[in-house]
Amino acid sequence: MEGPFVEEDSLIEQAKVLEEIGIRAIVSLESCERINRENGKKCLEMNQDAVRWTKEHLSLV
Repeated sequence: MEGPFVEEDSLIEQAKVLEEIGIRAIVSLESCERINRENGKKCLEMNQDAVRWTKEHLSLV
């Protein structure tokens, strides 16, 4: 997913849908400092949160 203005938990929501329909996938968010450094860091943290959540709750994603 690309987007420095993506909403919180978007990756987790995508992962839930992919799991529900049976698609094996890796979800991630582009992270850059195009907007500013804080935004880049936020996007990295969202990736990290999604990885932790999917490891605990899902099997395909």
